[in-house]
This record gives sequence, structure tokens and C-alpha cells, in this order.
Amino acid sequence: MNRTRACFEAAEAAAALLRELRGKVRADYKDLAQGTTLDPVTQADRNAEALLRRELLGHFPGDGFLGEEGAPESSRSGWLWVADPLDGTLNFSHGGAHAAVSLALLKDGEPVAGAIVPILGEATHAERGGGSYRGGRRLATSQVRHLGEALAATDLPYDLKLRHGTARARFVTLAEACQSVRILGSAALELVAVAAGELELYANEGCKAWDLCAGALILREAGGLLTAEDGGRLDLLDPGPFLASNGPLHGPAVALLS
Repeated sequence: MNRTRACFEAAEAAAALLRELRGKVRADYKDLAQGTTLDPVTQADRNAEALLRRELLGHFPGDGFLGEEGAPESSRSGWLWVADPLDGTLNFSHGGAHAAVSLALLKDGEPVAGAIVPILGEATHAERGGGSYRGGRRLATSQVRHLGEALAATDLPYDLKLRHGTARARFVTLAEACQSVRILGSAALELVAVAAGELELYANEGCKAWDLCAGALILREAGGLLTAEDGGRLDLLDPGPFLASNGPLHGPAVALLS
């Protein structure tokens, strides 16, 4: 089995597991000892990550693995799997379906394959240089060129300092300039939405590598852009505030948010 095929198949298998567990698990909270109950985790997250780790490292034992829930596995081959076993845990823990498995394959730090498989709906796949596809249809970003016509998304990070500071300011700025703003709760699926032309902009902070690596490749292959919020290079393995766009609106959005 080649790695690209393994990426797509493992993500599908993890999503099937999540569908079986939807409505059957309760949320725990990662930071309860620090006095906050904002960052949820469920047994579904842990089970799905265990499945991904077992399947991928079973086929490719020299590869690295970076997942949200477990200890990282160093790479001896130059290949690294980056996995969010359940992006949108808060939605899922409330019985919602706006959640997905996000899995990326990196070579020397760059995504070369990615899969985002939602609880409901069609899977999205991308391979570097080969385009992005959802349900067999090639994705392309919208060509909206005016901020006033743009549908944007952002989020409220679990970090309370960010939530009540820059995140709130970002929401207000986007709401005043764009047609409307959505808070949907899954970075992976928001990146797919920009790639598919369903959103023009997605700006956020507080995300990790596993939230963004697969979506970054999917967006790029659909003609979109993902950068740091100020327009500079975004380090996918250590991301700060970022901006995803359809392409034509990237410059105006950088100017708006900087």
C-alpha cells in the first residue's frame, strides 16, 4: 500500500468509528486542573487516534506520528503523519455532526497528501500537485473580490485570554467588513469550505498542526491561500494567528486584520 492511499483509507476508517460512537460518549476536559472546562476530549477522540496510529505505523513503522491526544512518535524515514482524530470535539460531544477526522502526510515538513472526512457528508482528499476532490468533484475557491460580498468564518479559542482579546476583536472586524461571519467550530471543515467556495475567508488563532496540515494542502490545491494573519509564511507545525482565503481577497483581508 502506498502512503497516499493509506492516508485516505485510514481517515475513512477513523470517521466510521466516530459515527458509531456519536451520541454514546461524554466529554472530559483537558484543563480541568487549571480551572477551566473549555477544552473537551472524549473517548471517541482517543479511540480514533489509536486506530490511526495503529494502522499507519503498522504499515510504515519508520514514520513519525503527531496526534492531538497521544505522545508524538519521531520519524526515522522523513515521513510524518499529522492527525486530528476528531476536529470539532465540542460539537461532537453535544451530539452534533459538524466534526471530522483530519489526517495529513508530510515529507520533510511539507504536506503531500491530506484527507478530511466529516461525520456527515462527503470526504475531501488532496495530493500535492493533483488537486483537491470532494465526492469525486474537483474543488475550486470562489472568485469573490470584494470584502462586502465575502462570507467569513472565525472561532473563539479555548484560551480565555485570546477569546476575550484578539479573537473578539477579529470577529468584530470581520463582521463590520464582510457580508457575515460564522463560528462553526471545526478548523479542518472551515478550510474545506474555503477550498469549496462556500466561504471566502477563515481567520483564527490558537490552532495546532493537526488542525491545519490537511486543510492547508486541500486549500492550496483548490487555488486558495493560507498564511500568517499578517501575510507572512505560516509554520504549519507551530502556527500562530492565520488567514485562509479564496485568493483574490487575501491582500484586502491581510490589510483589514493587520
